[in-house]
Amino acid sequence: MVIDDLDRLSPEEALVIFRLVKSVGRLPNVMYLLAYDRETTEQAVARRFPPEGAHHLEKIIQAGFELPQPDQSHLADRDSSKDAGKRTNWAGSGP
Repeated sequence: MVIDDLDRLSPEEALVIFRLVKSVGRLPNVMYLLAYDRETTEQAVARRFPPEGAHHLEKIIQAGFELPQPDQSHLADRDSSKDAGKRTNWAGSGP
């Protein structure tokens, strides 16, 4: 199960999701991939559970992976290729 953008939820909503994963997370043949901004989420958890802070997530998350920031040149290339496709489609769709 993939749950993305947890950091975009309100802190209360994100904590509900983490609690649900913790409570039902040991179902057979079910794995969870939780995607979120670590710093933002840890701050929200630390506000809710001041004594535990980020350690609260460690009770739920078994393995964490940091993804590198995308190379800006790759993003620019991707955006320009999308724009070129739009121009081609637009130019070729007239009467």
